[in-house]
Amino acid sequence: IKGTELQQRVSQAMVEIGGLMSLPWDNKQPIGDEVFNQASRRYNFLRACTIYGGSNEIQKNVLAKMLLGL
Repeated sequence: IKGTELQQRVSQAMVEIGGLMSLPWDNKQPIGDEVFNQASRRYNFLRACTIYGGSNEIQKNVLAKMLLGL
């Protein structure tokens, strides 16, 4: 749960820091630092981590039920 949330925060920070350099440009030569060239694509992909891993809310509910014996 914390891993996916951390991935999302880091990728969001990369997009914010990279600004226009983090946007994908089709058929164009990438500009700026390579770190930022694919940042928005990574950001969009990592947003799905909480979905394909089971939504964080469901995982938190399952964990709470196990810990509380409900």
